Amino acid sequence: VFPPYEERQPTELVHAAEVTPQGEALRIRVNGLNEFGDPISFVALLALPDGTDGQARLDGAGVVVAERDGKMFIDDVAFDSPAKAAGLDWDQEVVRVLQPVPVPSKYLLYIPVLGLLALVVLAQRRREPEAAAA
Repeated sequence: VFPPYEERQPTELVHAAEVTPQGEALRIRVNGLNEFGDPISFVALLALPDGTDGQARLDGAGVVVAERDGKMFIDDVAFDSPAKAAGLDWDQEVVRVLQPVPVPSKYLLYIPVLGLLALVVLAQRRREPEAAAA
């Protein structure tokens, strides 16, 4: 019912990393080339460590980004980092950023459903004949 992610512009990657809740992964869609030179496009789940701001959190994840001509590119990925484990590599273009947002619990839906069920049960009990009740 509520979207779990908010789409951000690729140039807002640092801000999205800053406001992403602790323990949540930032989803990044990237375009680039694989090791054979073929074009690829995939979504990387980037686990962000604690940090003071968005840039510090991205640095802690092992990724350095750079903005060129209004586009965001991955400039460097640290060896054996969460960014490398997510499949990110240098010179990949960030196409889309999905930032996790807080959503209400899905179990809140049970409250109106149980109320509706109680109304149906009461309506059906009133339809029951008096002789069958005795």
